[in-house]
Amino acid sequence: MTTAEELAAVGPEWDSLVQAMPRPSPFLLRGWIVPWSRHYGPGQTPEVHVGRCDGRLVGALPLCVDRRFGVRRLRFLGGPQAVLGDVLLAPGESPAVGRALVEHLRRRGRHDLLDVYGIPGGSVLDQSVDPGELVLIERVEAPVLESRGSWDETYREKTSAKTRNLHKRRRRQLAELGRLETRILSTPEEIDAVLEDVFRLHRLRWHGRPDGSDFASARGSRFQRDALLTLAQEGIPRIALTELDGRAIAFHAYFLFAGRMYVHRLAFDPAFARFSPGLVNTLEAVAAGIVLYEAQRQRST
Repeated sequence: MTTAEELAAVGPEWDSLVQAMPRPSPFLLRGWIVPWSRHYGPGQTPEVHVGRCDGRLVGALPLCVDRRFGVRRLRFLGGPQAVLGDVLLAPGESPAVGRALVEHLRRRGRHDLLDVYGIPGGSVLDQSVDPGELVLIERVEAPVLESRGSWDETYREKTSAKTRNLHKRRRRQLAELGRLETRILSTPEEIDAVLEDVFRLHRLRWHGRPDGSDFASARGSRFQRDALLTLAQEGIPRIALTELDGRAIAFHAYFLFAGRMYVHRLAFDPAFARFSPGLVNTLEAVAAGIVLYEAQRQRST
């Protein structure tokens, strides 16, 4: 598949493959990759190798190709933000499907270099290539917070009394400046209404600093709005927005997907930096995520 239209037409089978990943990545859902292909397609052509068995989608290798210094480079579809990219396999499919997709890539791929930045350890792709064919460089281990049930239990287990007192002090200091409120926004209408504040805060936070995310550029903000509102129809994205007297001073955009919470982007107004509004906001975001999943778990049992 080489166009956004082909990706859009593949149907809900695609998201089932993403859900079945050992480390499911929301950045490979159709609601993310189709808008990305529309907004970033010029110069970055999709090259998605798919496998079907009796008409059923059983595997996919979601890539795109661009040119840098005359070199045709393959990356995961979605660009540098598509972390945890991997070969997608339907539940119960054997590693042979992954090897068949890689072999198809060898024969049909239009590339000089495969750059799979953000791939997880123990990936299906690494297991689908010949030994030594893929050179893996460990860059950083993503920080993971394992929930122990309730937010209060998790928070107390992971922090010291001194740290918790600091958090309380920062929240109190902010509240002394005016009416402090954090809202968790999830519907398409709620998210759409605050995105301009989100982009403004991101530009303020990163003004004069290198930022490779393209989150709040003209093109980046159009893509983010498109993708977030598309995914919001499935209840996946959340934005925790902290306001002081109705003025947005911090946000944390994240995804709730496959029983996990994934950080997307966060920023705060540097004018309030000494009160740590980003920290206060992040604590509210994580608490809301854990509370929601705990409620879902209790309903399911």
